Amino acid sequence: MNQIIENTLIIVPAYNEEKVIGKLLKELKEYLPLLDVIVINDGSTDETAAIASKAGVKVLNIACNLGVGGAVQAAFQYAFEKGYHWIIRIDGDGQHPPGEILKLVSAMKED
Repeated sequence: MNQIIENTLIIVPAYNEEKVIGKLLKELKEYLPLLDVIVINDGSTDETAAIASKAGVKVLNIACNLGVGGAVQAAFQYAFEKGYHWIIRIDGDGQHPPGEILKLVSAMKED
C-alpha cells in the first residue's frame, strides 16, 4: 500500500496550530507510518509544540516567529544535517491532505 522513499522527511511548519496539528499528525502516521516527521514550531504562543511532541514526532522549536520561509529553511538545514535525501512539506494548518502524499511520492519516483 505505502510506497516509501528511503531517506524521506516530512516537514510541518506550524505557527499557532494547536486546533489542527494533532489531527494532522495522526493522519500522517496513519498514511505513512514509516516516514519521519518533524514539526517546525515557528514561535507559536499556543500548545502547538506540546501537542506535536505528545504525538511522538520530532519538534524543532524556533524562539520567535520567522514566518514560513524561515521555518522551512530551518527544516531544510535539519534534513541536510541528518542525511535525508527527500523532503515533503505539509502545512500545519491541515490544508494539504496526508492521503495525497502517496500520489506525490509516485510522481517523484517517475521523475
